[in-house]
Parts: sequence; structure tokens; C-alpha cells
Amino acid sequence: MKNFSFFIKKIFFKRWILSITLIFFLLSANFLIFTAVRSLFLTRGGYDEMSRLNKNGIFVSNLDPSNAEFDVTSVEPKRINGVYDYIDKNFKYALHNEGDLITIPNDKSMDVPLVYMNKEYYDLNGLKSKVGKKLYFDYSLKSDKIPVFVGAGLSKNYPIGAEIKTEIPALGRKVTLKVQGILKKNECHANYYALNSMSYYNYSIIIPINKEFFMKANSAFKVDTMLETIIINGSKESVSNLSKEIHDEWKIKVNFNSQKENNEFFEDYYVYRMRLIVILTIIFLAIIIGVSIWNAVVCVRLMKKDFTINLLVGMSYKELKKILYKSFAIIFTLNILVVSVYSAMCRVIAWKSKNALVASYGFLGLASNEWLGVLAMILVDSLIGVIIVECIVKRIKKIPISLGVMQ
Repeated sequence: MKNFSFFIKKIFFKRWILSITLIFFLLSANFLIFTAVRSLFLTRGGYDEMSRLNKNGIFVSNLDPSNAEFDVTSVEPKRINGVYDYIDKNFKYALHNEGDLITIPNDKSMDVPLVYMNKEYYDLNGLKSKVGKKLYFDYSLKSDKIPVFVGAGLSKNYPIGAEIKTEIPALGRKVTLKVQGILKKNECHANYYALNSMSYYNYSIIIPINKEFFMKANSAFKVDTMLETIIINGSKESVSNLSKEIHDEWKIKVNFNSQKENNEFFEDYYVYRMRLIVILTIIFLAIIIGVSIWNAVVCVRLMKKDFTINLLVGMSYKELKKILYKSFAIIFTLNILVVSVYSAMCRVIAWKSKNALVASYGFLGLASNEWLGVLAMILVDSLIGVIIVECIVKRIKKIPISLGVMQ
């Protein structure tokens, strides 16, 4: 313990400004490693989901950036149905809309997002329930209760068969929802244009929309839904004509891109971002390795007399190596804990802020992709720790020690 304390005080923190700087670089490198690995696994999940859309004939709508200030309530109701009549005559299409929030009792007091989808989107998306049957679309608003899926977070308050009486913003009136299925934990949906961005459905309600529901929905809902419509059997020419039809009727520009084009748009900035993260991480790790070795060797040279006479009498290089490994293990472990606790706190803040679309479950507050990030930090830190220690010992062996007690 005395020798260990000596190393910490006289070598690692002899130049305390330099030591704190190295710890900062290590913390930065670990954070970049954690962020990169977490993002890569989220992106892989996004690609898996969007692979269902990455087929010939499928096009995803998107409001052109030039119309960013567009108000969905500004379109005249009589002009709305004309566009959908055109779509009905020429295409098979999938409808999806998420954004409405309702307030119903639940254990976390979350505002609950409503996720609307028609059968075509449901079949295309592959949404799965942990408990219950498939989502049912053949119902009547006049005589039936709307069958819905609920997220895992709502399952305690609303199990299978439970009824929820609430106002649906899309319809502008109260209806009765009947729970038909419960989604698995952390069921989520990726953004079409940012595949590493996920909306979690733990506190969402999935509402099936059929023809009757859609016809009775308000105008704002219909316009907003068009901005996320997926054309299933289109061509470049046909979706271009559809875009012109929308522009003529609604005076806005809506683009229709294949998912391959959306992926390429995503990759343009994502690959650049990941390349930057990798380069910065390598630079930080190189600085940590180089400066740590240089600092330790210089300190040993400057304190050669103390090394020989006061502390290292009888010490072998093997024992020296153990002390070095222990020292770096403590420093690396503390850094990994800081990054892990920070990430867990971000999750806690998401729950505390009642943001249902980012609230996800995980062991000790970390989701599975984040635990992979922790594992990556441990592996990389272990590797550079071995490199640093072995290089330090090798360099120290070349330093003449006056009494030769370490031979």
C-alpha cells in the first residue's frame, strides 16, 4: 500500500496539471467511444427496420424544407379530399402519424402519444405485440370500440381487455378504446431520414385507422398524415405527378424519395460524423498513451534516488507492474463510471421530464445499446492500459538504478 501511494503521489500526480489534462482526455475518449458504439447499434436497428421500405416502388413523402413554416390548418377542407381521391385511384399507400398527446391516468403520469397507422403500414412496419392478438382494422366507429395496442409502460394500468374512454384529437370527439395487445418493452420506430434516432412506444397507444376513421378525421390530421405517407406501388414518374397534384391543391411542395435515397442522405452526414469521432478518439488515445509513458519515465528519472534508496528495495519488476496495472485500472474504472452514470442520468431526466417518446427501459438505467457502449469502453481502456504499463516497465528497465535492487 505504501508503494502504491508513492506511485500515485510522486508519479501520476507529481505534475498535477498534466495528470488532470490526461484524465480529461481519457474521459473525452471514453465518451466518444460510448457515443459511437451506442449510435452504431441504434443505426443498425434503424437499417433493419427501414429495410422493409428499401424496395422498388416504395416512396416516402417529406415536406420540402422550403415549406418549413407550413401550417397544416391552412389548407381548405374541400381541397384535402381531392388529393386523397387522386391517391386512392392511383396508388396503394401506407398511412402513419404520431404526434397527438392525450392525458390518461398511468403510473408515471406521462402524457400519452397516439400513433395512428392503417393496415398497409402495420403490415409493412412489422410491429409486434408481446401479449395479445394482431392489430384489428375491420371495426365500425358507430357500433364498435376501437381495438388498440398499448406500450409496455401502460400495461399495468391498462391490461388486455381494458377500456379507455378519451378524446381522440384526430376525430375531435370522445371514443372508447379497447386494449387488444401490449407491445414488448422498448418497441420503437426509427426516423426515415436519421436512422439512429428512435421514438419509443413504451407509453404510446397504437390506433388502427381504417377508411371510416380517416374520412371522419379532421382536416389538419389528413394534411399532416400526408407528410408521412408511404407510396407502396409507385414509380418516379407517378410520385412526381402526385407531388404536382399536392402542390396544385395545397400550394406546398412534398417530395417523394425512395428509402435508398433517404439512406444516402443520412449516410452523407453520418459517415462524416463517425469519421470525425474515430479520428478524435484515436488522437486522444495516442496523447494518453504517449504522455502517460513519458510522464512516468521522466518522474522515475528525476526521482531515481528515492526510487532506489527509500521505496524500491527488494521490489521486482513484476511487483512494479502490478502497481502500475492497479493504478491505471482505478483511473480507467472511475472514468467509465462517470460516462455510465452521466448516460443513466440522461435517461432519468427523460423519465422525469415525462417525455414518453424517449423514455426507455434498461438495467441500472442503461438500454442494451448503451451497455454495449460500456463494454466497448472497458475493452479499449484495457487495451491501452496494457500498452501503457508494458511500455513504462520496458522503458524503466533501461534506466540505470544505482543500487541495482530491481534486477
